[in-house]
Amino acid sequence: MNPSEYIDQTALHAAQEDLRRFLVDLIKAGLVSIDEAAVASWREEAMTLRETMRSRLALLTDQAVHLDALWVQARQEAQNDALVRAEENVKPILQSKCLFTLPELMAADFSFDAAAARIRISTASG
Repeated sequence: MNPSEYIDQTALHAAQEDLRRFLVDLIKAGLVSIDEAAVASWREEAMTLRETMRSRLALLTDQAVHLDALWVQARQEAQNDALVRAEENVKPILQSKCLFTLPELMAADFSFDAAAARIRISTASG
């Protein structure tokens, strides 16, 4: 049985929406360096969301939550943010495949700052 069959569709959609919001905050933090207060706010919101998601997403796979599709949606929303667009040194070109796996994002040792740095580096290398 597919792990996503253990969670009802309403709960799955709610978890996907939380995961998308988490990714938006993470991407924005990876792309913005000029506003430390905004990055701190995004970090706090993302880590709060992450804690609420960890148990709900524990048995699910990247495919079950449609991680790449959520990444594309989050990427688009983040890149439309005024602070991201104001960033002078970054012309973000993020790939359409998520830079992370669901287990990485939900791992006990997950580091928001390291993940944001990974996003920053990926835009520099294209």
